[in-house]
Amino acid sequence: ILTGKVVGDPPVSPAVMTSRFLDDVISFLQQISSKPPHQPCEFHKRPQTDQEGAYHDMAELFGFSGQHQTHDYNCPLTGDHNHLNCLNQFANVLNHFFYGEHPTRTSYYHHENIIENIKAARTVYTGNYVFKAEALKYFIPFATLRLRMAGPVLGRIIKSELSNRFVSANLPMLHKRTVEDTGQSGYRPGIEQQSHLMDLSGEFERQFFGDIMLFTVEKLMDSGFSLHDTSGEQINNIITTVENTILQKYLNKHHEINLKLEQASSFFQQPNHWWNSTAETKTAMAKIQLFFDNIAHNFGQDSTAYKLLCSKDVRQKQLKHIVEAITHYQTDRASWEKILTTMQ
Repeated sequence: ILTGKVVGDPPVSPAVMTSRFLDDVISFLQQISSKPPHQPCEFHKRPQTDQEGAYHDMAELFGFSGQHQTHDYNCPLTGDHNHLNCLNQFANVLNHFFYGEHPTRTSYYHHENIIENIKAARTVYTGNYVFKAEALKYFIPFATLRLRMAGPVLGRIIKSELSNRFVSANLPMLHKRTVEDTGQSGYRPGIEQQSHLMDLSGEFERQFFGDIMLFTVEKLMDSGFSLHDTSGEQINNIITTVENTILQKYLNKHHEINLKLEQASSFFQQPNHWWNSTAETKTAMAKIQLFFDNIAHNFGQDSTAYKLLCSKDVRQKQLKHIVEAITHYQTDRASWEKILTTMQ
């Protein structure tokens, strides 16, 4: 099995990108506040491309550096334009974030010799892979749970069985939004438009428990267990440890997000900033305020997502489903292989 990375928009949920993005929003507002509004735009620096997984709030979970730097907003406008135009453009794309489009952090393609840089893989990048017929025995595991992270989960299982016959190469697929004016993708389960606000709680839940599913499977593989003979007791012991770790990380990020939201909103509303003294920014200000309202709605102290996270009953019910799915994996796989044999 050969897979290649995804470049362009991060193919992950805002549920795990918000803290770092707020860093970028705060930085942009601070920078542009000191620029005369009708002065030629200075936000055309070279994009930062040197940090893999830089968009992810918990990049260290995936083996990437936990250290990160703020990323600048790179204005896409061409021709003569000023800081007022730049602020308006920033406001236009800001709420695209809730559909997964990232205005400040993009995954870029870096050219490498493909043959010389083939390496062991651990994730199947959805829509970007090629495989031999024998690999049809693998399928998206635990699909009935409808959780995110299916590609990484499948990758961990394949890696444990194929080892160096499962590789990745520098053959990226460009990931973009399908509706340019709103930043929407064609279909995002777990996202609902509620009047002027976005409700991400469904996707948030799918991401949180998808992370638990992924790192439970990874820990099982790393501990030398096989899904052929793993018992329910083994899975329960590991999933309890993983749940505690992931829950604490999400709660820590929740605290960070609320501190950063307060900082960003307070700075934005300060009356001495030039955007608060001209009618030319009225529409932009409304869009930026909507962004803050959406952050508060989805990540605030009373948000549905975090109430769900703190519900022991909800967590126990979902963990039970994950344990059952892992326990029954071999039965599902035997049924799949029987179907493949019948089709030959």
